[in-house]
Amino acid sequence: VLFLDESKKKKGDKLAALDLELDGEAMDIRSITGHGWYSHALAAKNRQLTNYNAREDVERPSNSVCLYFHDPSLFDHKKMVKSIEQFRYYRDKHGNLLDRKIKHVYCVIKGSKELLKYDV
Repeated sequence: VLFLDESKKKKGDKLAALDLELDGEAMDIRSITGHGWYSHALAAKNRQLTNYNAREDVERPSNSVCLYFHDPSLFDHKKMVKSIEQFRYYRDKHGNLLDRKIKHVYCVIKGSKELLKYDV
């Protein structure tokens, strides 16, 4: 794992950036702190990936996110599967299916040595 530089700017404006590179794949981290559906976090990260991938200097677009569970009790496999299914049918403000950039979700659970991977 490599932590990435998130300080890039263009004309004084901060550019969309990602947090880390895992096995050569750039992605962003989202901490899960509540009991809601994970699909909300995926939708937010999807917007960030869309902005990041649109940057002129990005040679390899990102298609992954990492969800971090500081409190292991907040992770639930069935809830993850259901949240990914919900995310597949999210719609934009015009009612069109969301242009999903996320293809893979990695889950890190505090205290676990296992890295979980879900395909979207």
